[in-house]
Amino acid sequence: MVKKKFLKRCSILMCSVLVAANLVACGAGTGSTNEEVKQSAYSQDNMVQTSIEKELSSKSTLPINTRQETVYVFGDANGNKDHIIVNEKVTDDKGKETLNKTESDGEVPVSMKVTYTLDGNEVTPEELAGKSGKVTMRFDYTNNTKDVPFTMITGMVLPADVFSNVEITNGKLTRNGDSIIAVGLAMPGLSNMLNLKGIELPEYFEVTADVNKFSLDMTMSVATSNFLSDVNVDDISIDSIKALTDKLGSAAGQLVDGSAALADGTSQLKDAVPALTDGITRLNTGALSLRDGMYAYIDGVNTVSAGASQLNSGASDLATGLDSLASAINTKVVPGITQMKNTVDVNVKTYGGKVTSVLTLAGTYDKAFAALNNTIKSAGAAYGVSDMSVVPYSEMSSGLTEEKVSKLLTKYMSDYTIYISAKAAFTQADAYVSQMKLRGVDGSSVTNLGQVYQQEIAMLMSAASNGGVYTALSQVQTGVNQLSTGIGSMNDNTNATKTGNTETICSAIYKLQTGSKTLKDGTETLVNGLGKLTSNNDALKSGAAQVADGTGTLNDSAATLADAIEKLNAGAITLKDGMAQFNSEAIEPLEKLVGDDLQNAVDTIKKVVKSGQDYTSFLGKSDDLKGSVTFIYKTAGITIEE
Repeated sequence: MVKKKFLKRCSILMCSVLVAANLVACGAGTGSTNEEVKQSAYSQDNMVQTSIEKELSSKSTLPINTRQETVYVFGDANGNKDHIIVNEKVTDDKGKETLNKTESDGEVPVSMKVTYTLDGNEVTPEELAGKSGKVTMRFDYTNNTKDVPFTMITGMVLPADVFSNVEITNGKLTRNGDSIIAVGLAMPGLSNMLNLKGIELPEYFEVTADVNKFSLDMTMSVATSNFLSDVNVDDISIDSIKALTDKLGSAAGQLVDGSAALADGTSQLKDAVPALTDGITRLNTGALSLRDGMYAYIDGVNTVSAGASQLNSGASDLATGLDSLASAINTKVVPGITQMKNTVDVNVKTYGGKVTSVLTLAGTYDKAFAALNNTIKSAGAAYGVSDMSVVPYSEMSSGLTEEKVSKLLTKYMSDYTIYISAKAAFTQADAYVSQMKLRGVDGSSVTNLGQVYQQEIAMLMSAASNGGVYTALSQVQTGVNQLSTGIGSMNDNTNATKTGNTETICSAIYKLQTGSKTLKDGTETLVNGLGKLTSNNDALKSGAAQVADGTGTLNDSAATLADAIEKLNAGAITLKDGMAQFNSEAIEPLEKLVGDDLQNAVDTIKKVVKSGQDYTSFLGKSDDLKGSVTFIYKTAGITIEE
């Protein structure tokens, strides 16, 4: 409500200012005599009064039994009072309005003083007119009452072609077309009325600007005691004030503690700065090493990529060569092995026929051996020996007659002829076996067949020469059996050689082909992967350089950071000391005031507010009408003498 009331008062003032600004002929010349100034002032008064009366004569919205006083205080450019006009508007119990106009020479409740300075030097309004430079206008207000809280609102219109770079103290600036409107606010004497020690309320209004040929129309000010009339002092609760001050004290204590903790933290941060800067330096060194290592890595990747390309080319050549090898094996080696097998088969069949002849002769040999053995047994029987075996000649020479020996020799020669035939067959078989060895036939089971045969023949000859015929022939029989077995093994091994070797070679070639294709695919994948890897080389190199540059910048900024932390620590210490001072000089006294003098303070506030509400008449009327009073101060303008 107070804020709305204030805005309402400002609106009234603005209207008054605009009305005054339209009264162009109301200014007083600086070169006029006192009489001329007085006459001009009266002329202005009449024009202002005419405008005000016209405004007041309009239909009123005042309630019945109400009196409204408007006091016009006319003064010169320094704010000195010249004369006073009071307009009184009264409504009776029937709502009828009566307008009264009265002149007064009474003392106004608030007096005003206006001072001017040009470039830092105080000057009179007459001296200031038409001058250029830095100008300051200060309005000081004095509350002539002891307990009525008056609020002063002053407004002025500053032409933009005269005033620039405008600054204001205890007020507000706003733009209106080609003019700047300055409005100031002051509460003179209120601090003393409320016994507010250490708390300053505005008691003056000041405007400073760069001026080109200074001139100013009149200024208007409004004084009212109703500014606090909307305050309901009965709503003031001491308990709520105490609760608020307790919260304020607690919050202030927390701020003090927090500022102290902040100071401690910044001190620790300050102490850690050397370690931080050292770490930044090492980080920068590491970043440079990272950059150099990344460059070396990129060079290595390029080298590996080139080698992988060569490996891929070699793997492709290997795969192509193995395909050619497999094709050659299928077209040349396998047919050659097949031809060799066929040749071996023919030889085996041929030599098998020869061996069959040998075996046939061996059968004849068996018969000859049996006949020889029978002859020997017959000879033994002739001599009355039932069990006759082949023995050395020396053991059977005794008891033989010439006739017996002649018969025995004839029979022996017949059998020997058979033996010679068998020997010839064995010799031929031995030759066949030798030929098979020369042709590369791997008959491992008949490797020593010729030697066995030769040994058997030698033994037979030896037996024949010394009479050990039977024993030798038995050994020959054993050799024949071995020869037969060897021929069969030779045939089997030949087939196995062809099949086994061919299968082994094909299997190995297939594995090589499979492995070479896998190798080729792997090297292609490797080359593709290395291609992607090398495509990132520029990004890696750029990133490493950026990291190195960034850490270099960070390293260069370490000193600045250290200085900033030093200043931060100093600021934190200042904040800590300031919070401690604020708490001890402001919050704690306030808490003490609330604790000890709160009731007195509340009583004082109630008294001041009530005094403002009770000030309802400048003329001192004491009737039962509900009244209000407003003071409007018109201060003369400053114009350039023609």
